[in-house]
Amino acid sequence: MAKSAVARPSRLRTLLTAQHASQPQSIRLRDGELVVYRRSRSLLFQCRYRLADGRWVRQTTGRAALEHAIARACDIYDEARYRQRLGLAHRTDSVAQIAAICCAALRQQIDAKGKKTALNDYVSIIERYFVPYFGERQLETLTHTDVREFEMWRDRQMTRKPKTSTLNNFTSAWSRLVATAVEQGCISERVPVPKLTSRGQKGKTRPAFSKEEIDVLLAFMEQWSQQGRMAVEREIRPLLRDYVEMLLYTGMRHGTEAMGIRWRDLEWHTKDGVRYLRVWVDGKTGGRWLIAKHKAVDVLLRLHARQKDIGLCRLKTCWQLGCRTCCSGSAMGFAAAGRAAGVEIREGSPVIAVDSERGRVTGVRTPDGSIATPVVVDAAVPSAAEVSRLAGVALPIAPYRRQVFVTGAFAPLPAPLPMVIDFKTHFYFRREGAGILFGMTDAAEPPGFHTHVDWAFLERVVERALHRIPVLASAGVMRGWAGLYDTTPDNNPILGTVPDLEGFIVAAGFSGHGFMLSPAVGACIAELPTTGAAATVDITPLGVERFRAGRARAETAII
Repeated sequence: MAKSAVARPSRLRTLLTAQHASQPQSIRLRDGELVVYRRSRSLLFQCRYRLADGRWVRQTTGRAALEHAIARACDIYDEARYRQRLGLAHRTDSVAQIAAICCAALRQQIDAKGKKTALNDYVSIIERYFVPYFGERQLETLTHTDVREFEMWRDRQMTRKPKTSTLNNFTSAWSRLVATAVEQGCISERVPVPKLTSRGQKGKTRPAFSKEEIDVLLAFMEQWSQQGRMAVEREIRPLLRDYVEMLLYTGMRHGTEAMGIRWRDLEWHTKDGVRYLRVWVDGKTGGRWLIAKHKAVDVLLRLHARQKDIGLCRLKTCWQLGCRTCCSGSAMGFAAAGRAAGVEIREGSPVIAVDSERGRVTGVRTPDGSIATPVVVDAAVPSAAEVSRLAGVALPIAPYRRQVFVTGAFAPLPAPLPMVIDFKTHFYFRREGAGILFGMTDAAEPPGFHTHVDWAFLERVVERALHRIPVLASAGVMRGWAGLYDTTPDNNPILGTVPDLEGFIVAAGFSGHGFMLSPAVGACIAELPTTGAAATVDITPLGVERFRAGRARAETAII
């Protein structure tokens, strides 16, 4: 019996498939403005019809038999054109259906931001208030009386008179809902939808600490942070003290603003000859600059000193590069080894000119003064072409933005996950902590130095990600970042000396492979001025002359 029960759906599908195979796959009706068709893998017919304004709309007929599909398609077409003549949208959906679409879009934006925003409030309002009250009603049928009755019901549910700020959230959520309905073609822009009231009781400012209370708190926390019986207490107490003081000295909001700060969000800003420490924060209400009191520097120095993974990196460098860069153990190892060998690393001192005489490098100039040297190595990666122009050398290197995104903790994929690359689409993914890091090359990306994250590009990456890894549909994107590739026409680096300027050496244009190649490249570049040639590896084929001589060989394994 079990086998027979399982077999029936399969036989039914086979019969229907055989029946549809004998039917035409596409039929044009109403002077070609209505098309009934069936997809190759679908048992139901679809219809496509043109509206009065020229737009084409697709919709399923929900019918498997051709004659029934034609009748249903004609009904759909007639109703849509009739509604358009009345100034209504070509289709109708309930408030609950529109709310589901709207909330799904809002949650995608929330996941992309990776933090709590006002969008969370909109989702809560839509699901807790709009859907339970309006449910299966249509937006276009709502009257001002309906909306006023809803507001009275909402106030009873809240058991209090909402403040103006709360009402503003309700009006914004309502506007989002209406905008979604218009975008989905569920309601016409010409149909007026009643608006919610935004006038309410003005909120009261929370009481502030007095100066005397703050002084007492700071004095107490300084002593309290040095105590603690357990090891975890001795770690958490200094951190809590720094957290409280940063709130006091910057005025940032606790929670989303404070928890999202990175070293790269700190910088000195000079205006009218006065230097200020400013902090970029991005929280629930959006991004903004804060001017910090100078005492905040003491807090940052304490935080910096306790982070062992960046202890070798000066605080100023952390601000310039961001902790993601300077926390790299390998990079810090290179820097430490260089200093131990007598290398002097000058931070914040860019080269503004390269001096030469009779075809040979003689030195460089910086804002801090000139440095005489017979050898200059241009390893400025994305800025390599700009540096070479200072020496009168043209390098075919251009900076291109690359973006990556990281999900939250995601268990469905195995924990030990290697780097996986789809070279057809240049999509890739790998493990990043408990989450998944993924990205894709944007073929339309123009060259430039912009490093902001384009969240619209995330939609294209997600589409490719779900094609390769469907289980990622249940993951949420927590954050993203962007960096620069120094790219050459053949995606291979330019290594070695350049013609016409003795002493000028290039090590750039790695197209994303620079860090992994750096140990070997460093050895080869060091051998050029000391022995006259690279002995570790023959780098002659990677010279800049290959482009003039037509010897470039494109590297395709690039993402």
